[in-house]
Amino acid sequence: MAILCSSGTTGLPKAVCMANYILIHFIDMPIYTSEVVTFSYSGLDWSSGLIQMLLSMAIGCTRIITNRPHNTKDLVEMIEKYKMNAVVLAARQVSELVDYPLVNSERLASLRSVLIGGSSLSTRTLVKMEQLAKSALLYFVYGTTESGGVTASFSTKKFGNTVGKLIPGTRVRIVSDEGVNLGPKDIGEIYIHNGHQQWLGYYGNPLQTQKTFDSESWFHTGDLGYFDEDNNLYIVDRKKDIFKCKGFHYWPSQIEDVIAEMPDVQEVCVVGIYDERIGDAPAAMVVPRKGALIDEDHIKQHVANVLVADYLQLHGGVYFADALPQNNNDKIIRREVKEAIIKAKQSVK
Repeated sequence: MAILCSSGTTGLPKAVCMANYILIHFIDMPIYTSEVVTFSYSGLDWSSGLIQMLLSMAIGCTRIITNRPHNTKDLVEMIEKYKMNAVVLAARQVSELVDYPLVNSERLASLRSVLIGGSSLSTRTLVKMEQLAKSALLYFVYGTTESGGVTASFSTKKFGNTVGKLIPGTRVRIVSDEGVNLGPKDIGEIYIHNGHQQWLGYYGNPLQTQKTFDSESWFHTGDLGYFDEDNNLYIVDRKKDIFKCKGFHYWPSQIEDVIAEMPDVQEVCVVGIYDERIGDAPAAMVVPRKGALIDEDHIKQHVANVLVADYLQLHGGVYFADALPQNNNDKIIRREVKEAIIKAKQSVK
């Protein structure tokens, strides 16, 4: 019935085939009624954008659309003007929103639901968003285009770390490289089995379909994560984004989470830059908050204070940018960050 695009954050985007009954399942959301005014920047080639259109058609809610790229000033003005009730935002859009000087709780008073996805957010940002959107339910959803929503988190107390508990009808396994099911706190690849959503594979790409969807209908996400004792799911990073420095493996998020908690940091992306002496040297590209006074030494020292291990230090350096490269749905494209850092290093030489 539809072909949607995967994000392409770690590789080339793939065309995901969606059956009609899958799309019908998407519109079974009690929070949406004919009186709701909803908004998302996502296009129709993206699952959240298609869901918004289906909701407006099937339920009759009012869907606001724009032909402008994301801009925080426009977003606040649209929320206020059209009295939006439900918005779908990428993590970086929320991060920019809470630090917009002209935003206040009165301008966001109409919001009742804020769905956040794409990447993690600091506790600071989430708390500020909760204070601004006082009447709204904030929730973070983890999922994939292929499997749909998998988990949801509604608690800002654990929001910054966990992506929540499983959505009813969904099963998840944490699997080691040897194919063994792992227990609580053990990190492995996330396998998903969605009882209400049978995936139809990648269009024109049977080989990739076979690699990611096994004979028992488990979808291999390529994401690394673990469950805690309370069945909350935690995402560590992409399996393909494991780096090795000085003989030790690390995930970019281990360092990103530490840098992101700094008050002067708007966004950060960490990549491994190959160095023949130590391997994948951790390097960070940072977007400072407006008016912030922060430098490379400040960030390196903060990381050193929090992360003791030498292989987690920023041996690859710290680089500053006005914005991080992202796709049309505001997901950071890590490979382009890496390319930009390599280019910056070469220009210095």
